[in-house]
Amino acid sequence: MKNQYSFRLVKSVFGLSLYFMSTLGLHADNPNNPSMIWNDFPLNTALVFEVDSGTTRFIYGAVKTNLGGTFNLPATQLSDPSLYSFSPQVGIITGGPNVVAAWISVDPITGKRAIYAISYQDPSGWMFPATLISDVTDDVLPDYKLSVALVFSNNMAVVWRTIDNSGNVVLKIRNGTFPNTWDLTSTQLSP
Repeated sequence: MKNQYSFRLVKSVFGLSLYFMSTLGLHADNPNNPSMIWNDFPLNTALVFEVDSGTTRFIYGAVKTNLGGTFNLPATQLSDPSLYSFSPQVGIITGGPNVVAAWISVDPITGKRAIYAISYQDPSGWMFPATLISDVTDDVLPDYKLSVALVFSNNMAVVWRTIDNSGNVVLKIRNGTFPNTWDLTSTQLSP
């Protein structure tokens, strides 16, 4: 009899603990899918990653400036919290802690995937809000590529595949100039 009581008490305490943890939001967020880049001089480093909350995913970013510097912690949430976001990529422009981060977000109403990008410029930090890079009508496929100039230039571009209105897969690009000026329209690269 005593063992049954002990078991029920432990079971009840454990169940109540789980209940309170779930109602208070006390759970472990799971960081994953990191993307990191650095330049040779003065050794600036940029990192972006996903955080899986159990119900959605967010994109976070952190930047370390100069040799011996430290990351700006805690990392900053970059993506819109109302969107499910994943697949972050990061690029750094030589000559300073000039960083561009991009990721895919899913619209919860339409289910369409879109690419967003944001820039980091020292000492200002992340330049909110993030910019919609893909076209509004696009449903982006998960394999996209962020590219930034690797010389003392401010050029940046995002290339992605999407399904056009005819159901064909096409390749598109949108070019930009750092820190946050993007061409008004994308260019379709494939027929």
